Amino acid sequence: PGEKGYFPEKYSWSRQKYLAESVKWFIDIHKRFAGKYDPSREEVGYMSGVAKLSGTLFNHYGLFMPTIEGMASAEQKKWWLLRALKFNIIGAYAQTEMGHGSNVRGLQTVATFDKQTQEFVLNTPTLRSMKWWPGTLGKVATHAVVYAQLILNGKEYGVHVFFVQIRDENHRPLPGIELGDLGPKLGDNANDTGFMRLTNVRIPREHMLARHQWVTPEG
Repeated sequence: PGEKGYFPEKYSWSRQKYLAESVKWFIDIHKRFAGKYDPSREEVGYMSGVAKLSGTLFNHYGLFMPTIEGMASAEQKKWWLLRALKFNIIGAYAQTEMGHGSNVRGLQTVATFDKQTQEFVLNTPTLRSMKWWPGTLGKVATHAVVYAQLILNGKEYGVHVFFVQIRDENHRPLPGIELGDLGPKLGDNANDTGFMRLTNVRIPREHMLARHQWVTPEG
């Protein structure tokens, strides 16, 4: 680090180095609190936002975790929030698609309930439905909150949110999941905005965020 956290050399870094340094910087800052002070998620978000090397992990605290806090049931929060706070999982917020961004109602990713297996089957069936631009998705995230149209017995029930593991313990994409980094961006090279295609990706019924609504075993 430069004097008082100033990094004039960052403007000549390669994108790979910029991303790596931003992750290292973020973790080094927050490790200092271990055993001394336990900052809230909001405080971590504020610190990340003003850091000289703010980057990909800001999305984990600023988008992924608030979605779980706001839309998951109390039981689901017990499953996922502590793991996220401890960095046992790192999350992305997968809403935006190539064809739809702010028009959330128009999203085309689908989650179809299979009563026989008690699973949701997630697909991005068209080019426009491909998840496009979520930060942390391209390189860093292990899990994602995925926005998709819920399909029950052939009928669409609108957009719901699903908790999906996207990479395995070796950080490789899981079967049916195609991931990639969208490359350099002016002024935002430390953020690995990415794309994701889903082909018959199965998750448990309990992995639909269920604070306000849920699907019964009977569908």
